[in-house]
Amino acid sequence: MTGSARRLPEAAARAARPPRGRTFGIGPVVVSGLVVVSCLVVAAGSAVPVFAAEASDTFGAIAWDSESGRWGHSFNYAERAGAEARALGACADPGCEVRTWFRNSCGALATSGDGHGASWGTTLAEAEAEAMDLCRAEGNENCKIATSTCSSQ
Repeated sequence: MTGSARRLPEAAARAARPPRGRTFGIGPVVVSGLVVVSCLVVAAGSAVPVFAAEASDTFGAIAWDSESGRWGHSFNYAERAGAEARALGACADPGCEVRTWFRNSCGALATSGDGHGASWGTTLAEAEAEAMDLCRAEGNENCKIATSTCSSQ
């Protein structure tokens, strides 16, 4: 089985995503129940900007099973875990695995036989193009978009 998904370590994934909702340094700071969008942290004499996730963040995910070819996707979830659980449930096959997740952006899955490419992008077109590129990069022919969606609909 061949396939590729653009997966980055959690910290790198956050840094690579669009600026909205990015987290630097100490993560989200909560004051009186409100999420602070930005503040300054003074450490060792230097000021570092800190951005916290916004209450309006939405998550989505795409799951796929290479054996059955079944897939499932989700959108409009307030948390990554919920989006991934829904995508796995929609895929409804024991072999399903989350292939990509996305926040305030879009995701796509391209398949060809038992190969695939899964990715996210700031637009649906960008996510689909990256998924197709990843599918083809594995030597797969006849790649096509199996599903694509944006986190907010």
